[in-house]
Amino acid sequence: MKQSKKDLLKKIDTLEIPDDTKVVIMEDIEDSFEEVKADDEYKGKYEELLGKYKARFLDGTEPEKATEEKIEEMEEKEVIDVKEI
Repeated sequence: MKQSKKDLLKKIDTLEIPDDTKVVIMEDIEDSFEEVKADDEYKGKYEELLGKYKARFLDGTEPEKATEEKIEEMEEKEVIDVKEI
C-alpha cells in the first residue's frame, strides 16, 4: 500500500528499535521524498523543451530569432594582433 511521507514517519516512530536507527531511517525517507520532488521539476523542464522541439522541427514553426543586440554582444569587440605583442 502506498503511504505518504508523514504516515511512514509515524509508523517508524512506533517501532521498537533504537532511536539512532529511527533517525537514520527517517532521514533516508526525507531525502528520498526530496529527490522525487527534484525529479518532478526536471520532468517539467523536459516536457517544456520537448514541446519547443516539436514546435520547431515537427510543426514547422520557428522560435524567436535572436535580436540584433544579442548578436552584437556576441561579436568580438577588439581584435588583438599577436604579432604586435
